[in-house]
Amino acid sequence: MITLERVRLVNWHNFDDTLIAIGNRCLFAGDNGSGKTTILDAIQYAMAADLRKARFNAAAGERKSGRDLLGYVRCKVGSDTTDYMRGDTVAHVMLEFSRTGGEVLSAGVCVEAYTDGNCNEHFWMGSLPIASLKVRTGQEQPLNFRQLKDSWAGAAAHANKKMETFESKKLYLREFTAAIGVWRRNIDYSPYLEAFTRSVSFTPMISVDRFVCDYILEEKPVEIQDMKNNLESYKEAEREAKGAVQRIEVLKKISAKAAEWRMYEGLILKQEYLMLRIHRDEELQKNQKEERKLSAAEEKLKSLEQKIAGLNESRFEWENELRKTDASLAANDAHILYMQIEDRINRLKKDLEIEEPKAERYHTLKTQCEAMLGRKLSENPAEDSSKIESEENQARSEKDAARIQKEEAALALREASAELAELERGLLRYPEAPASLKAALEKEGIAAAILADIADITNPDWVDAVEGWLSTRRFAILVDPKDFQKALEIYDRLPRHISGAFLPNLEKMRDAVERNPAQKNSLASLVETGSIYARHYIDFVLGNVICADIRSLKNFGSAVTRECMRYSGFTASRIDQNIYSRHYLGKAAQRERKEFLIAEKLRLQKVHEESTAKEQEAAQKEEGFRRVGRTLIDLSYLLPSVAATLKMRNDLSVAENELSAIDTRSFKELQEKRDSLAERIRVSGEGLQSCYKEQGSENQIIIDCRASMENIKTAIGDREHAIGLFAENHPFEISECEDYAEKQLSKENIYDLSSKYESNLKGYQTSVKNRRAEYADLVHNYDRDFHTYLPIDPGENDEAEKLLKRLETSELPEYREKIEKAKRDAEKEFKEHFISNLNENIEIARESFKEINEILRSLSFGRDQYRFALEEKSDRKGQIEIIKRTAAIPTMDDGLFSQINDPEEYKAVEMLFEKILTTDLDSPEMRSICDYRTYFQYDIKIRATDTIDQITGKPMDSSLSKVIREKSGGETQTPYYVAIAASFYRFFKDRPEETIRLVMFDEAFNRMDDERIIKILNFYKDLNIQLISAVPPEKIEAIAPQVDRTNLVVRHGYSARVWDFHGEAGKAKA
Repeated sequence: MITLERVRLVNWHNFDDTLIAIGNRCLFAGDNGSGKTTILDAIQYAMAADLRKARFNAAAGERKSGRDLLGYVRCKVGSDTTDYMRGDTVAHVMLEFSRTGGEVLSAGVCVEAYTDGNCNEHFWMGSLPIASLKVRTGQEQPLNFRQLKDSWAGAAAHANKKMETFESKKLYLREFTAAIGVWRRNIDYSPYLEAFTRSVSFTPMISVDRFVCDYILEEKPVEIQDMKNNLESYKEAEREAKGAVQRIEVLKKISAKAAEWRMYEGLILKQEYLMLRIHRDEELQKNQKEERKLSAAEEKLKSLEQKIAGLNESRFEWENELRKTDASLAANDAHILYMQIEDRINRLKKDLEIEEPKAERYHTLKTQCEAMLGRKLSENPAEDSSKIESEENQARSEKDAARIQKEEAALALREASAELAELERGLLRYPEAPASLKAALEKEGIAAAILADIADITNPDWVDAVEGWLSTRRFAILVDPKDFQKALEIYDRLPRHISGAFLPNLEKMRDAVERNPAQKNSLASLVETGSIYARHYIDFVLGNVICADIRSLKNFGSAVTRECMRYSGFTASRIDQNIYSRHYLGKAAQRERKEFLIAEKLRLQKVHEESTAKEQEAAQKEEGFRRVGRTLIDLSYLLPSVAATLKMRNDLSVAENELSAIDTRSFKELQEKRDSLAERIRVSGEGLQSCYKEQGSENQIIIDCRASMENIKTAIGDREHAIGLFAENHPFEISECEDYAEKQLSKENIYDLSSKYESNLKGYQTSVKNRRAEYADLVHNYDRDFHTYLPIDPGENDEAEKLLKRLETSELPEYREKIEKAKRDAEKEFKEHFISNLNENIEIARESFKEINEILRSLSFGRDQYRFALEEKSDRKGQIEIIKRTAAIPTMDDGLFSQINDPEEYKAVEMLFEKILTTDLDSPEMRSICDYRTYFQYDIKIRATDTIDQITGKPMDSSLSKVIREKSGGETQTPYYVAIAASFYRFFKDRPEETIRLVMFDEAFNRMDDERIIKILNFYKDLNIQLISAVPPEKIEAIAPQVDRTNLVVRHGYSARVWDFHGEAGKAKA
């Protein structure tokens, strides 16, 4: 038999150069992270030669291990970093096996790793013991693969041994699989190595299905790459066909939009021709109208000429008769006098018509002025004008005085309101100097207070005296003595106009007051304050001013009466009342000021209202006097007309009396005859003038008509010429345009058509513009979606039309033919590869479990026997039957589906095929379809041979799946270890002397008690399985007695060692 004897690790993670002895039952123990798994990973990597199968640090389970080949070779520091202990380096993993008869089989891998992330793997096999192999240079650097081969050449030749390297992992695996004797059916595939790498990561499980898929049955998903390529061809053809259909649909829209555009372009052209026809027909109608007008004018002109001749003849006779009558009247004296007086009366009436309105205007204006003034005016406007001007000036002065008073009251009212608002916020206004100084100090960070804000007078009777004596000292600025010098310097920097503010040196005043305290009956005793600084200042300034009456005033050095008579320096004087008329100290002063401002606001509001009323009244008077003054100028001009009117009325009355006194009987009849003749002549003259006027109008009409007809004739020629040019320029469209024009002209008159022309044309032009834009959008989207280029002008649509025709008649049929071919190829691959391989894997699964069960039937684990139960999943039975029957179809020249006669089978196969066509090939569902293991559900049956079912008389059976649901201890894990042993046992039971029998577990037996662990180890021993297991330190006590070699793995920093505890002394190995 073939046994792993030794492992050598060079530059493999934390192992520098370590040779590890392996026994038939080898135990690796050590703390987590010591390097146990590192050794197991090296073994499985060298045997499997496939990083996809050698699952590094598999015992980490679902945890992210961070282990990879580069990390092992360059010694990665931690799992979450990118730091390595080594740069460009070389690592060696070497395995040494023994065969029956003592023959050595060695195998391993040399890995060259680089800082750029690349790794070169070189696998080899030979017959030299690995301990004898040279792995380092003289400078203690690990040999690279070329150097390693060179060193082997001499060693192998000297020992008459063989050392072989392989160009590929596949060749290595072929030879290695043959050497360890574990292949089935195909030497290129080693089910043992598949099971070996899976068993390393075995951990306690709660699912038999998971156990079978992970550790018993090989993962052999059906390779569907060819079918995938066929499906991709099919889908690509479908996409191309779909794309062609989409392109055809869009191109049809583009062509339709171009047709709409051409239609509206044609309508614009037809409208243009229609308008030419309308213009020509309008000119023709104008010409007909002018002809009718000319004819009517000529007829009327003839009638007027006849009428004029008749009137001239009558007028000649009346004028002869009138001359005879005038001669008779000229000889009559009474008639001559009558005419003279009548002429004078007419002149007087005419003059009176001029002067009388002026006189009436004079009286009207005078009455209005008197109404405005409220008094009578004299008859001398100049005298009144002087007086009115004086009164106007007086009214203006009164208005200006009232306005000034109103503005002053408004300003004072605003000031009072502002001050009152400040008082409401607790702010009392102070003179400018102390207020400016206080603000400047506070701006520089110095706390400052005005005395009046922090002091109160306790006796109201003495308020005037205290306020008067303090005078401007009431506004003294008080600061902390330590800030006095800084405050003084700030005061000095202020502008010169800020003067008169007191800044007392309170430190000096405090010292003075301590030496000479304030007297009890002084003004200082009447003032209270919560500020120590204010107290010092008040005591210093008022402490020696005694409260006295007028009799005792002279008895003190400094004294004052409540009536504000002061005495100081042996001199008496009364304090100016203006000093204390307004109080500042304390809350009482604020209340007093507030009451004053409220009363002042009421007074000022009344003054403002009264002055406003006075201003308005004075302004009205001023305006009245101004208007009267202007009117007096008019009266001066109109006054002469008053006297002239009276005189003309008297003269008219005298003339009318003289005229009535004349005897008119001698010329009355002649006068009446003359008047009658004159009237006839006048009427006939008016008639002649009217006829002449009409005659001129008709002549002008005739001239205009003839001129207009000439112009119209020219215009008609121009219109006809324009129509002719249109026909020449549009020879193919002229026929349609004429038909369109005739149709429109037959339905509506030219005036209605002409009125609609602009709106219709605008509508067609808008439609053309919109269709052009829509066409451009369609073409733009087409170019963007299909990566091509078409002209965006609908007038250049020929290219799109040609492309549409080509797609419909040529490309789309080709795509559909490709779809059919790709589908036939996919059907063929589906049958010959997918169905056949999947069916073969399903049958192999059945055979594998049959074989394992045969082995399990011959084995007992204590009182228990085990067997696998394999059952088709209810939802996969139909698919399994379909796969089985489809696989039995011999040929499919006409396609798979043409070979299926049963409608139900046809439908089922088609559904499976369509699912593969439409499902993502990398999806979980597709992976499940391709994985034969997912078609079954699994269980392990446990038979207790020492118990008998009372009903059947046979040993009682139980299901592991049921046991797992009910229990969670080690008893649920035992069947798994037994099943794994049976799975491996089948690989070497027939040829035990020629076959490897190695099994490895990492972090095994974690959930099992010591008794079960011992039973499992003995079970594996009985089956002659070589067992390597890695466990934590706490398991050593139970497991060590059951193994023939215990290796303790210890790591210090970045260096790991293996201690062989096989002997009593425990010899150390490096």
